[in-house]
Amino acid sequence: MYQHQPPVMYQHQPPVMYQHQPATYEQSTMESAMNSTSAPSPTVKSQRPPSRQKLNLVKCLICHKTGHRAAECRSRVRQEPSNRQRAPLLVRPPRRAGRGGRRFMTPVYEPDTQREPSMNNSKESLNQGTLEDIPIELMNMPEEYSLGHCVAKDMRMSAGIAVYFKRKFGRVGELMDQRPNVGSVAHLQENDRFIYYLITKELSNQKPTYNCITAAITKLRDLIVEHGVKKLAIPRIGCGLDKLDWSIVRGIIEIAFQNVGCKIKICHFIHNLSKESELLRVEHPRTIKVRKSIKDIEKRKFEKLNIILFSRKTTLPVYWDQHFESVNEKYCFKSQYCKDYEADLEVGQCLYYRTMEAYIFVIITNENTIDHFSYQNLETGLVKMKMLINNDQWHPTFVIHSMNNYIFEYLINKKIVSLICTTFLELTPCLIIQIVNSNS
Repeated sequence: MYQHQPPVMYQHQPPVMYQHQPATYEQSTMESAMNSTSAPSPTVKSQRPPSRQKLNLVKCLICHKTGHRAAECRSRVRQEPSNRQRAPLLVRPPRRAGRGGRRFMTPVYEPDTQREPSMNNSKESLNQGTLEDIPIELMNMPEEYSLGHCVAKDMRMSAGIAVYFKRKFGRVGELMDQRPNVGSVAHLQENDRFIYYLITKELSNQKPTYNCITAAITKLRDLIVEHGVKKLAIPRIGCGLDKLDWSIVRGIIEIAFQNVGCKIKICHFIHNLSKESELLRVEHPRTIKVRKSIKDIEKRKFEKLNIILFSRKTTLPVYWDQHFESVNEKYCFKSQYCKDYEADLEVGQCLYYRTMEAYIFVIITNENTIDHFSYQNLETGLVKMKMLINNDQWHPTFVIHSMNNYIFEYLINKKIVSLICTTFLELTPCLIIQIVNSNS
């Protein structure tokens, strides 16, 4: 029989209160290893190792160890400078840390300029009085001052203050015969005064670079030391039409002329630099390049062409090339030219032949063909030629042949045109017809 049993009464026990204690990294790893085979406990959970940000660990920037800052590092004493060279400890602004990182201050040693007055003051004393800006035009400076300015290698000098140098001092052919390269300096001497031409670019329509003007200023310093110049006057070189920054160029001059002992005056040529291109541009003879023979060149009515030929010899046999031959086929001047060669010729001499339609000028530029082309002798012959046509022609037309021999100099044709433009500047407007070879 089934006997009824009374229900068992359960006595309620209060729950046990556990006090949570954070486990360390070693305890958590040990418990996870012991419970790896058994079922995981529902009350105890494995904890990840705390990050450095939670532990608030700092790292020393000197010894690269954690637990202390750079200001508290004991090895800092060995890396600090001595008391005589000690500089103040400056702190840069805090760097922006990456994701999860923290910002920290970077101690940096920076030199204290006030603690070393001897070196800096000596540099200031060397530069003091070397450069001085004065509101005087460069051409009005006393003759005790040597002058200098920037030009191109082709020596065209068609704009800016170079026009005034060309008009006042001339002797462009003498400058060309020095054959200066970009970054060097050509010069003229007038009694005890020197005129310096800094070559800062190849062509007049180009712009110079800071490397080129630095090389030219360095060469100028060497020439000033060699010539014993103590006073120099220059404009703001490279900063007018060439558009360079004067603060940079001035710094280059100060560095180059340190310890030289030459006083440099910076003259403001005009007060309004924005109008320099308008005020100082001079109209030069117009040049036209044609690929024709001398036979095909047409002249205007009541006009005579001025044909210029260059002879490279002063003695027999007679100098004769393809340019002489082409002109002789149309104007027939060879017989008289050969008679003139029987006499003693000199460099810079200008032979003159007059025909019905043209004037033929032969300028003796060299004593022999193996020498460099002499621009100075060409300039002398052009001046004599100018005296012959000055009263007869108002707006003359000149015809020249391009020289195809580039062994001596590849800018020879540009320099010849520049020299003709300079010589006949007073006869402008005039025209220069340059016959160019078809394969050049």
